[in-house]
Order: sequence, then structure tokens, then C-alpha cells
Amino acid sequence: MRLAIPFQIPSIIKNVLLAKDEDNCFTKKKNINGASGRINVSSSLPIPLDDVKKISQAEKATINDVVICALSSAFHQLLKEKNDPAKTISVVMPANIRFKFPKTKDAVKMENKFGAMPLVVPVCKDM
Repeated sequence: MRLAIPFQIPSIIKNVLLAKDEDNCFTKKKNINGASGRINVSSSLPIPLDDVKKISQAEKATINDVVICALSSAFHQLLKEKNDPAKTISVVMPANIRFKFPKTKDAVKMENKFGAMPLVVPVCKDM
């Protein structure tokens, strides 16, 4: 995957530069009248990281994969309740850009080496 990232950069740049406004139940009023100025916040009950790790290990997937699948399923339900036909959502996910991991605990440096990876995620009941 890390070797493929440089080859994905042109596609990412194209998608960012040519991105159009989202048109869904959350942005329709904003697109017509401009920004509303209201802040919308939503949350859920906390999910223990150990539970997410168990799911990722059982499915042989990354923790990020599990989180994106949960997000997709939750948006599927929410958009269905709002009668919104949107089939995808655009998200930005942090991506590790370290090219090698430290061999020992002592070799770990406290530094931020991550980038923002834009993703278009299908909104579906299950993945």
C-alpha cells in the first residue's frame, strides 16, 4: 500500500480540484442560502477500542476499515430515514506516511507523520 501512494497522488489531486459541492440532506439548505451558521454535532455511545480490535482481527481488516464500514452503515440508516438518495459520502481519513516502523520501543520518536487521505465511501447497509 505505501508503495502505491505516490501513484495515487495524481488521482487524489484531480478529485480534490474537480470536487463539486455535496448535494445531500445535510447541505441542501447551505447550497441554496449559503452557510447557515449553525453547528451540527452528533455523537454515539463510546465503543471500546478492544472491541474494534477484535472485530478487525476476526475480519482480517484494519481498524480504519472497521470504522469506515461502521460509518457507512450508520450513514445508510440516517440517509434512509431522511429519504435522501445519496449513494456516497466524502470523508478525509488520517493516513500513516511513515515508510518504516521503529524496530524497538526505544527507537520510537514522538512526531506526527500522517497525511489526510480523501475517500469517497459508498453508503450501504453492510460491506
